[in-house]
Amino acid sequence: MTNEHRLPYIDVGATSHLGLGLAVGEHLRDSIRAQCDKALRLYLSHASKPSLMPVAERIVRQGSRVFPRYIEELRGMAEAASVDLHDLVLTCVEESVMNTIRQRCTTIAVAQEARVLLGHNEDWAPGYEDSLYVVQAEMEDGRSFLSLAYTGSLPGSSVALNSNGIAFSGNSILNSHQQGIPKNLILRSQIEARTLEEFVDLATIEPRTIPNNTMAVDRAGRIVNIEMGLREHAVHHVAGGFAVHTNHVLSEELKHLDTVERPCSKARRKTATEMLATSEPTKHLVKRILRSHERWPYSVCLHAPSNNYDEAHTVASAIVDVSAMSLSVTKGPPCESEYVTYHLRN
Repeated sequence: MTNEHRLPYIDVGATSHLGLGLAVGEHLRDSIRAQCDKALRLYLSHASKPSLMPVAERIVRQGSRVFPRYIEELRGMAEAASVDLHDLVLTCVEESVMNTIRQRCTTIAVAQEARVLLGHNEDWAPGYEDSLYVVQAEMEDGRSFLSLAYTGSLPGSSVALNSNGIAFSGNSILNSHQQGIPKNLILRSQIEARTLEEFVDLATIEPRTIPNNTMAVDRAGRIVNIEMGLREHAVHHVAGGFAVHTNHVLSEELKHLDTVERPCSKARRKTATEMLATSEPTKHLVKRILRSHERWPYSVCLHAPSNNYDEAHTVASAIVDVSAMSLSVTKGPPCESEYVTYHLRN
């Protein structure tokens, strides 16, 4: 496979939070600059730059109080890439700034016997295939992680696996917004979880800028799914060996908040659930699901009909094999690419 069909991979080694940001910023300098320019052009089509700066300043202030080490990562990234910190912060929180839910992303967890897998299709706007990277690092406390993340954003913003044997990803849900802690800072914190119980505590921190769903699986085969509104959340410990989540609310506690019909989300969940229920849940099956075009155009593997930002497109796909402590990723739709596998050192 040529380099054009691989995402950038950064092996940072042992590092501090500032060192992690510096390493990512240096490695992805040109890509980060391009992504910041792209994000700001997008935002400026909806608002003026002076109106955006207070948003970035508020995120830095609040983030420095709640998650100072992750603001340090962003500072290092900005310094090494030679971009303004506030511009990078706005790039990091694109979903929060745009304040819109898309029928995008499918997450699958499998935990049966010796198989502990997490599968995820990362769906965003067409052209974002070049806006992702894979990073591996060992932090000062000895915990290490592997993550698929967005360029200009922190690890955890798509998929992650840590040395405690916890893998997670998530999907957008609901459509609301408030001042609070951005989703990507919360996701970065979830990489640090030692247990699923701690993972739930980190996921449900308040106040949250936007709603979100996050699903995690651990090496013991436990699966947890957490749906979060702005002020409410529902935790579901999954029994039965597998779980699927897309973009509509499943919990009875939060269904009153989900007032929009989401046919693509429901079709993708139905396809994945049916395939898991009728076949042996292997890594090969997870790949088949993530590559599936069943119920097109509401398929798990999505292809945008145009380059419009509002179209849904699978920009990457990932499979975490917790038993093997590995992360396999594709650049672009998985039906068009082979998975490249990285192993977590621990």
